[in-house]
Amino acid sequence: MAVGTFSYIRMNPYMGADSPPGHIDSLYEDLEEATEATSVLQRLSHSEAGWLARHIRDQISQDREKAGDEFEKELVVGHQSARPAFYLFLKP
Repeated sequence: MAVGTFSYIRMNPYMGADSPPGHIDSLYEDLEEATEATSVLQRLSHSEAGWLARHIRDQISQDREKAGDEFEKELVVGHQSARPAFYLFLKP
């Protein structure tokens, strides 16, 4: 997370406390499973919405990092498992 983003989050009056409420993970799961995001978002307070937005950004960042690591691992493993092919052509 960028330093500028963190500063904004720390000073955002809608965030309320310095730490997220304990139910942010369940709100995130509700949002992922909901057929319509508005059904979940309408019931949030300003503070919950701010913490949920931060949680979503953190989750996206972690997912990107994981995907990059998996892609890099795939390239390394794919390269290591590639063996040079030698062909022998015989004339009759």
